[in-house]
Amino acid sequence: MQADDIGAPSAEEMLAELERILASRFFKTADVQSRILRYVVQKHLAGESIKGADIKSEIPGHYDVDSHKERANASIIRKKIRDYYETEGKDNLVRLELPPGPSYRPSASYHEKAAVLRRYRQALDLMRKGSRDSLANAVEIFELIEEECPAFLPVYVSHAECRLLLSIARTLFDIPNARDIRVDAGAALNYLGGLPAETGDRLARVHLIAGAAHLLKGDITAAESEFELALKQDHRDTSGSLWYAAFLLLARNDYGAAYEVARVRLAAQPESFAARVAASVFLYCGRDYVRAANCIADIYEREGGELYEPLIIGLANLAAGRGGVALKAFSVASEMSGKEWDWLNANYDLRGQEPDRLPGFIILALVSTGNLQEASRLLATLRRQKTVKDFDLMAAHMAVGSMGRALIWYWRCAAAGNVVAYWLELLPCFDALTRHPRFRELKEDIRERMVEGRSA
Repeated sequence: MQADDIGAPSAEEMLAELERILASRFFKTADVQSRILRYVVQKHLAGESIKGADIKSEIPGHYDVDSHKERANASIIRKKIRDYYETEGKDNLVRLELPPGPSYRPSASYHEKAAVLRRYRQALDLMRKGSRDSLANAVEIFELIEEECPAFLPVYVSHAECRLLLSIARTLFDIPNARDIRVDAGAALNYLGGLPAETGDRLARVHLIAGAAHLLKGDITAAESEFELALKQDHRDTSGSLWYAAFLLLARNDYGAAYEVARVRLAAQPESFAARVAASVFLYCGRDYVRAANCIADIYEREGGELYEPLIIGLANLAAGRGGVALKAFSVASEMSGKEWDWLNANYDLRGQEPDRLPGFIILALVSTGNLQEASRLLATLRRQKTVKDFDLMAAHMAVGSMGRALIWYWRCAAAGNVVAYWLELLPCFDALTRHPRFRELKEDIRERMVEGRSA
């Protein structure tokens, strides 16, 4: 099931559509046809097969099977339904049908040209772009659809995934006012828990998003179980494949398998932003830095992209010893980060705070090129600022060799819940910090404090 494969309408939606049809001018005065249509839909949803003799016994006096009156009524019902969808119901999301045949088996489907479905697919397209702006816009559209069509279950699943992705995007680089990913993951699980149990049987993405939420909460066993259910239902799902690749990386440290999953998706969808970023990240985690940079650089230079791409290009080139190229990439990411801050300021009112220009990474690149004087000048500027990220001060002090101060800022950064602090051991540019004898001790101290905090 692809992310926009929404399956068939639920029983609740089918019944709601039945009531709309029966209330229309085509059925209001057609007592016989109305009773027949209601009867066959209800029996179908109860899992019972229906024949003409069943209708004859249920609605006595109206049918004589031998006179073919029964089939005439069925034809009348089909025509009335067609007329309804050409007029009053032309914009309805759900379409109910009574296909010809000896057994009465009504069916329902989503109308591809319905305005609601168009908006839903628009929100999915925004979600696929992966930027914070597009994710935030998608959330707004999902909320409007939920208000308009509360029985349309696929929108709740997509909404849950979109909120998880938006939480990650906001927290990824410790953006001011970012929320805790674990809190959002818990909220997503509660959100999905409110859906009918059978939704998971119709929509593989229920299991997919539940798996992603469990993964982000650190519940590996539950995450694996949910991912297996999702992929069993549809192994072709792009977002399902990439979430599973993330699971392989984070839970099993299997970089090769994670990259292979992402590579297959990238080959199938070379234009996919998520697939190309994922493939590059997994190559990086496998310490294949040149390929990691090239995997994303050629597409980025040709088509542009989001903040994550030049940042990954910079990290990969820094790890490969190409400091000059890394510095250029970090400079591009820094400018884009300033634009990200403008968006945050407009939406979250961050007056008095300085825009984040990724100075920590830039100082790392300056040191790698041998430009210690400029690196020291930028660090001195950082120290004078009232609002500066713990992460940047950690990176800057490590870059200039002030390990004691770097460890202090690492402790503050990790204790505050900055997700990047937990990735340091995957980033070779932080080897000097993560291999310091005090690093393990501080990391364990932070872990114990967080366990105690969750227990309290």
